[in-house]
Amino acid sequence: MCGIGGFVGQGFSNRELASTLLHVCEKLSHRGPDARGVYIKPGVALASTRLAIRDPEKGQQPLEKEGVLLVFNGEIYNTDELRNRCQQTYWKTKSDTEVVLEIYRHFGEDGFQMLSGMFAFAIWDEKKACLYLVRDRWGEKPLYYTETKEGIAFASEIGGLTPWKHLNWEWDEKDLWTFLKYSYIPSPFCGWKNIQKLKPGCYLRWKQGSTELKRYHFPKIDLKQQSPETLLQTLRKAVRQCAASDKPIGAFLSGGLDSSTVVALLKEIKGTFPVYSIDWREKDYSEGSYHQSLCQSLDLPQKIVYCTPEFMTQYFDHIVSFYGEPFGDESMIPTYCIARQAKEEVDVVLTGDGADEFFHGYERYFFSHPTADYSDTFAPIDHPTWTLIFKKEFHYQTFRSPLDYSQEWKIGRDKTLRDRSLRDILSYLPDDILMKVDRATMRIGLEARAPFLLPEVTDIALCSSMDQLRELSKMHGKKLLREAVNKIIPETILLRKKQGFGVPLGKWFQGDLYLWMKERLMHGALNQLGWFSKKGVEVLCQSPQKHSRALFNLLVLESWMRKNNRLQNNLYESKFVVH
Repeated sequence: MCGIGGFVGQGFSNRELASTLLHVCEKLSHRGPDARGVYIKPGVALASTRLAIRDPEKGQQPLEKEGVLLVFNGEIYNTDELRNRCQQTYWKTKSDTEVVLEIYRHFGEDGFQMLSGMFAFAIWDEKKACLYLVRDRWGEKPLYYTETKEGIAFASEIGGLTPWKHLNWEWDEKDLWTFLKYSYIPSPFCGWKNIQKLKPGCYLRWKQGSTELKRYHFPKIDLKQQSPETLLQTLRKAVRQCAASDKPIGAFLSGGLDSSTVVALLKEIKGTFPVYSIDWREKDYSEGSYHQSLCQSLDLPQKIVYCTPEFMTQYFDHIVSFYGEPFGDESMIPTYCIARQAKEEVDVVLTGDGADEFFHGYERYFFSHPTADYSDTFAPIDHPTWTLIFKKEFHYQTFRSPLDYSQEWKIGRDKTLRDRSLRDILSYLPDDILMKVDRATMRIGLEARAPFLLPEVTDIALCSSMDQLRELSKMHGKKLLREAVNKIIPETILLRKKQGFGVPLGKWFQGDLYLWMKERLMHGALNQLGWFSKKGVEVLCQSPQKHSRALFNLLVLESWMRKNNRLQNNLYESKFVVH
């Protein structure tokens, strides 16, 4: 894993580029604490900070060969297959970075779809004078970019763009409304004007100020039903590929079906490894009986981490800040909590992410009204609540956001279960679930891998027949997956309903965190927006159990605004304005 960043264009001397790249590396050092590398020539600047998992001695970046340069963040799982495709190649390393470079040299843009893994990378092709920015098909790894009249800058995180002093930082209010409505901001938006997230499964080609955005992958629906046996065999292969590492490896375990499946299959491959689980003092939220019993039955060492109100108040501002954009999935708190524990012992963890979206695990697929707009099931608060907390002149804007018009969300206005699943795959999965995991783990240099997102597994999931989909509600979803793993997963886990990675916010806001919450919302940075009715916000504070998700979003926005006031107020002097 790595952090990557760079700039291609004009207007900077080599000395200025070198100085700025050093600051870019500082901003991204948490993503790659093991090594740093830069490449500078007139008009081209590339930087990488590296977390060395494979071939740590020889995988330095940027990597260059015959006028093609690469900075790469991620992990490629089908490297053996790809090496065989590159005939008559002399391989200098065992790293997947070199494989990506050679695939591009052999196949050009057509090679992007051959890659199986999680990645975001930049290629500078000297002969074509062309920059490519590429992101993996499901959005596991992030990539941001901004275009100016002078060129294009990019980075793994928004923080990696802040050293470029020519950028003009301004909040995008439409994105903030979107965040308040849905708890996250969908690609390509990110809360800042003129900065974009590259969409999953896409690549950007930039040449002399001309930009072309193309999709190299889109989910293909095939109704050829696959057997449970085929799925299990494919999952075994996926876990084996994800387990390849020159560094210590472990797994996250919640006690649900998805992570339990990954842990059980990893046990077959690795024998023993540490398992990390979150638990709560609040018994209504605890899954301890499930994840502890699985670890005992598999004879695996387990570390249980209790997430507390004290942890939230201590790290809340820090967590909000490293997302770079407003992000309101409350499970980001326990995810960071467990990642910190895991990093003390391992450098890689396997997770169960992606199974809910591809194998239809969410109850909202089955119980939302058939004539309702599916997007409403994402809203953390209802319409009456918004009209309560917003001043009257802002009621309309809060319910008309960029997300409502995006291609991915228009899909979900069709009422079929498959359409709803596709919306989750194209928007909720990359911009909420995978963003949460990436930021929480990479903040402390921990690599998270999701076997359910390997192409062979997702292809099988997308082949589910309509008969299977109609029967899902009888099995609490994931019918094919449950049938595939019924001999390796205890029945207590196999048949339990999905609990979700919930946080007892209502109890915390009503108890230990009440004064902390109210002080921030009533007297904090939200007041400068001029959007909110103080009386309405106070009403929410008086019923924290009912309005916990709305209150959490407001707390996130307040913290994010306070952190980013310096950028918004243009403390960085602007040489030219982003267009």
